[in-house]
Formats: sequence, C-alpha cells, structure tokens
Amino acid sequence: MYLAYQSVHAPMQVPRKYFDMYPLVQNEKRRSLLGMVTALDDGIAKVVGVLKENRLWENTLLIFSSDNGAPVIWKHQGSNWPLLGMKQQLFEGGTRAVGFIHGNILAKTGYTYNGLVNIVDWYPTLVNIAGGKVTDPEIDGINVWPALSTGSPSPRKEMVYNIIPEWGVAAMRIGNFKLIKGKGPNDACWIPPPEAEGMLGNPSCISQKKDDVYLFHIKDDPSERNNLALKMPDIVKRLRQRLEEKSAKAVPAFQKSERTKKSLPENFGGVWSHGWC
Repeated sequence: MYLAYQSVHAPMQVPRKYFDMYPLVQNEKRRSLLGMVTALDDGIAKVVGVLKENRLWENTLLIFSSDNGAPVIWKHQGSNWPLLGMKQQLFEGGTRAVGFIHGNILAKTGYTYNGLVNIVDWYPTLVNIAGGKVTDPEIDGINVWPALSTGSPSPRKEMVYNIIPEWGVAAMRIGNFKLIKGKGPNDACWIPPPEAEGMLGNPSCISQKKDDVYLFHIKDDPSERNNLALKMPDIVKRLRQRLEEKSAKAVPAFQKSERTKKSLPENFGGVWSHGWC
C-alpha cells in the first residue's frame, strides 16, 4: 500500500482542535504548521490501528519517508534548522529528509542509520524485499535493504541531488564531498523556528550568484557553513566532471504546460493525477 499525504503542505489549514494544541506558539502560521504535523501523526496512527485490528501489523513493513525539506519562506513558517536552505534548493535544508522503518524483518532495530540513501533507492529496495529483482542497468536506484536492515555500510557512494538546466543549478555528492554549482530561485538561509529565534541565533543568509561554486564536506559540516571550493580545486574538478557525465545522460524535463495538460482531472475521473509535479 502506498499512502501519500498532502499534509504538511500549503495551504496552511488545519482543524481547530489541532491549532489549539499549541497555545504558546504566537505565530499563527507556525501554529497551523505544527497542528498539521500532529494531524498527520494521527492519520498514520489510524492506519496502524486498522492494520493491528485486522492482524496484519506483524506482517507489515512500514516505511515513512519525506521528499524534501520544509519551505521556509515566511508564509509557510517551516524550519530546517540547523541546515542551510529550503525546498527547491539543493542545500541540505532543501534535500535532506527524515524517515524511519518499522517491521519484524529488520535484522537490527532501535538505531539511527547514517549511511547515504537516495529516495530513488526505494524502488529496487522494495522490489527486492517483495522477492523480485530489478535488472534494468539504467535505473538510478540501488537496493539498500541489506544495509538498512543490518546497519552495514551503504552500497551508495555517490548521488545526484538534482540537475535543473532552466535554473542553471546542479549538485552532486561523492563520498562525503558535495558540489553545488549555480543559484536556485532564492538566497539560501539558516532559519531557526520562530519560537527559537534569539535562543538559536537569528536568521542569516548567503548571497548567491548564478556562477557560484560550493564544495562542502557533509559529514564534518552538515550545515554547509564552510565552502571549501577554493581550497580543494582538485575535488571540485572531480565532482564537476562526474556531474557533467550525469548531465549528459539526463532525461529532459517536461515543460510546465505540457505536464499540466497531461494531468488534467477530466483525464482521470475528476482528480489531478501524475504529471502535474
């Protein structure tokens, strides 16, 4: 079963009972956001409850996964602190997402996995868990189940964050080094949650240009505060070459008007469908 929640996402709306759970939060948009997260938690709890009632829980592997960091522009009041950036940006705040796995087929439980995993890895991983095998050599995903289930090192050694030609921005990671070139739609910022501003520090941003190059050692500097590009030109060159190799194989993205037309509700029984995003 695949269940995709619209929450937490704009528009910032939540039933009153969830809004009222956070009376100490003064910012109403932030308060709505926190209520939306709690409503999401309750929704997942209901799913788990039904699985247990029908004696399916012991035969269920539950995977909770997000697709991007929070939007932190002021109308959403999200926060990726202490990471840099937000949704639509290739800094860690826009791309690093939390998740968890629960099930009795895990060989190791109760631990935090710190290996490199990309969201595209779920496809071959889930097929493998179900007893199948993905043989297409052109897919980007890797079966990471042996690593996730035992806590062993990840087979993934590199990762493309994204390649966005229309914005002129792209990012690549090899090992612990991450390269970002170009500028996204907004300046990247470190933004504490509103209720913690002052205690954690005030928002600060970096002023980006379209020809900027950033190199970070993500293990030592996950908040991306120390740009190593000028100090390590050989590493920059290596990652740029690999990124160019990947860019040459990239499938062109749909144009917005084209994908919107493909997903129109009249084509799918009255609901928006695949192709809109």
